[in-house]
Amino acid sequence: MSTVKWLLERNMFESYEQEFVDAAQALGYELKLTPEIGFGYGWDDSRRAIQGLFPSESNVIFHGSIGMAEELRKHSIWNNTTFCNWENLDCAKYYCHFSSVLLNADYAMLPFGELSRRRDWVFDSFGVDDTVFIRPNSCRKSFTGQVAKRATFDGDLEMMGFYDVCVDALVLISQPKLVTTEWRLVVVDRKVVTGCLYKAHSALAPSRALPDDVVDWFNSNVLSIDWEPDRAWTADVCQTDDSRLWLLEIGSVSCSDLYASNKGDFIEAVSQLVGSRVA
Repeated sequence: MSTVKWLLERNMFESYEQEFVDAAQALGYELKLTPEIGFGYGWDDSRRAIQGLFPSESNVIFHGSIGMAEELRKHSIWNNTTFCNWENLDCAKYYCHFSSVLLNADYAMLPFGELSRRRDWVFDSFGVDDTVFIRPNSCRKSFTGQVAKRATFDGDLEMMGFYDVCVDALVLISQPKLVTTEWRLVVVDRKVVTGCLYKAHSALAPSRALPDDVVDWFNSNVLSIDWEPDRAWTADVCQTDDSRLWLLEIGSVSCSDLYASNKGDFIEAVSQLVGSRVA
């Protein structure tokens, strides 16, 4: 049995929870799910419930929500491994490194509270048919990136700010583009270890399909850049209506949905990376 262990947050990735458990066990890794403690409980209750799952000296890899990943890093119950370098995953950090291959390389950033005041500048600079694309700078995504219209801008901003987006939170503005296909790739030690199709024509359509030409493009155009956000991370590659490939965004392997990616390949690659650190 490997010294590396896994903690999977219960009910976070329900579509593949059992598949993940089965894959870890088949590879010989000890895996436990977070306990069910019910509604109305805070982090202290969760911590008490899960701290006894593994001995304190254990090397535990976590896969689950951003919130629990942050708490585990903060409280260090075990030798936790969470690949959540939040600063590197913010657009303001990685856009300058990957600008040559980014879908939204034509961008500007403003505080959320400035969007309404700068409405004319926003649409004059980035508008296509009186629409613009807006997304949070932060990888924690206080709202989902979306297209906003000049005619309904106030209402669109109200919807974006539904979850109390801070007025000084940076947002990215870009021209809207027509994306036809999106793939999620998992990168470990500068190598694509698994990935999948997850969206086609704006609809979720998870499939193991990961064309060689997508991986080849990523290797040649993204991994050739002398910067990476972490030793393990996710990358979303998209294809636009002109058949060109682009880097859409990057994310944390600890907290990103793996969709139809091969769970065994993911678990083995990340386990080997962590195992080499603690050997």
